[in-house]
Amino acid sequence: MTIRAPLLDAAMWVRGLPVRLGRRSVPPLAQLYLAQGVGLPGWLSLGEQAGRELAFGAVGKFWKLTIEWRDVPEADFAAFADPGWGKIACNFTIQPSGGGTLLTYECPTATTDPVSRRRFARYWWLIRPFAAYIMRAALRTIGAHAARLQAQLPATR
Repeated sequence: MTIRAPLLDAAMWVRGLPVRLGRRSVPPLAQLYLAQGVGLPGWLSLGEQAGRELAFGAVGKFWKLTIEWRDVPEADFAAFADPGWGKIACNFTIQPSGGGTLLTYECPTATTDPVSRRRFARYWWLIRPFAAYIMRAALRTIGAHAARLQAQLPATR
C-alpha cells in the first residue's frame, strides 16, 4: 500500500529543500515495510499481537537536514539511552467498535538528553502540521484499502 497525496509530496519536497540548496544530492524516498524484507534504516519491528496490534520504532536524529538513523537491536531498543538521539515507538491497534473496526495510531517520541530534546522541540514545532496531515492521509488510505478488501469478501449471514 502506498500513500500518495499532493500535500504529502509537497511536504517531502520541502523536507529535502535544504539539501538541494546545499547542492548535495537528495536520496530517493524509501519505504517502510511492516513485514519481513528490506525497510528503512533505523526502523525495526517491536512486536505484534496477531490481528490486534503492530508496533515498530526507530532511533535517529530527526532534526537534521538529512536524518541520521541508527540501527539498534530490538532487545536494546527500550533501554537505548546514548546521548544525542531520539526514539520513536509507534503502533497501530485495531479493536471492534459498533459493528465495525476502530484503528488507532500512537507514536510517542523521546530524546536521550536535554540538548537533543531542545533540537527535537524546534524541529517538531516546524513539521507538526505536516506530520499531522501525513498521518491522517495514512489512516484514510488504510481505511480505503480495508473497505476495498471488505467489499471483496463474500456476504455472510
